[in-house]
Amino acid sequence: MHTIELTTKEPILFENLHLKAYRAIKAISGKRYHFNLPKYTGTEYLPTDKTEQAISEALEVCRDRRGGLPLVTRIDWRVDSYSATYRELLPIMRPFVYVFAYRYGLYDRRLETTKGIGGEPETVRAMPEEKTDEPRGIEYYNKPLQAKDESYGKARLELRRLNLNGESLSSVIEMWRRELQQITKADYMAMLEAHARELYQNHFTAGNRIGAFIRDMRPFLIGKEQERMLYQLADKTPQRRKTCEGLPRWKDVEQAIHQVITLLRK
Repeated sequence: MHTIELTTKEPILFENLHLKAYRAIKAISGKRYHFNLPKYTGTEYLPTDKTEQAISEALEVCRDRRGGLPLVTRIDWRVDSYSATYRELLPIMRPFVYVFAYRYGLYDRRLETTKGIGGEPETVRAMPEEKTDEPRGIEYYNKPLQAKDESYGKARLELRRLNLNGESLSSVIEMWRRELQQITKADYMAMLEAHARELYQNHFTAGNRIGAFIRDMRPFLIGKEQERMLYQLADKTPQRRKTCEGLPRWKDVEQAIHQVITLLRK
């Protein structure tokens, strides 16, 4: 657990907060606030029951000016890697984010940010528009770039539950478990086909050989299965080439999904 968002009926009076809460809270807009749990608790990682206690305590100390309790409207849950680097995990985490986005209606909200044109993505994310009722967001990013060192890990996957109405952390964790478990190979293949079709429609030109096109597009492909898909889009017989060797397959992404599911404990 990392950040929660608090919403109040009346403003929170910062001058009434004790020092720990004052350091942890940040106003967003109106009567919405981000509350950084690690800053409040003094530790980056707590079991779920201890985290729920910390959230309850934070709600109590952050009462609004009329004494009303804030409502938890967003919870960010994260997985940090302290062994594998962001770059090492990127080939798996990109299709992980993409297939989640495809399954849950965020595919058109994908965004990759880079330094310079054609550079390695610093973040791969799928977040809904601000003013919607969409309950999900997901992001994989290079945490050391943000934190300036590796004290918070070498890479981070963040699952965001938005537009909550005070639901407990336990219930949010169960939502994430259920939704990740529902991702299937059919979702993955449909996502790869949609992505391959985008590349083909946007970049393939008449007269170009499909084999040469696949080699040119290799840095932008995200799954080994896409090589066959691109041959089929060009109405050509797939060749036994090794252009896409090294790219992940469904079994690799499925394993990564299951690894994250095992970390989602009540």
